[in-house]
Amino acid sequence: MKSGANYSGHFSLFEIGCGTSCIFAFLIDGRDGRVVDFPLGGEDNYQLQLHYGIDSTLLQAEWMDTSNDKYDTCVRRFYDVGSGNLTMAFESSYKIEPHSFCGQ
Repeated sequence: MKSGANYSGHFSLFEIGCGTSCIFAFLIDGRDGRVVDFPLGGEDNYQLQLHYGIDSTLLQAEWMDTSNDKYDTCVRRFYDVGSGNLTMAFESSYKIEPHSFCGQ
């Protein structure tokens, strides 16, 4: 947090690798040090990619849906942190070629 906020004005979002195509994320409110519940990460969200900025309350997350063992569907979900907590705003999915990556 020493480097300052990187999301929505006063939040710091940290991404930590946990293996090949695996990350965990932690969201901390820089105003009071509160750790905000972050619902994504680990093997349940394979190939998780997060897109966010200092000047927006929106966060875009994309990952591969591994529940059907076909590895051909990606999930795109948008969250909003305007209330101080992450709230899901929208979700969609799309097909990809087998053995491809989400977000390309």
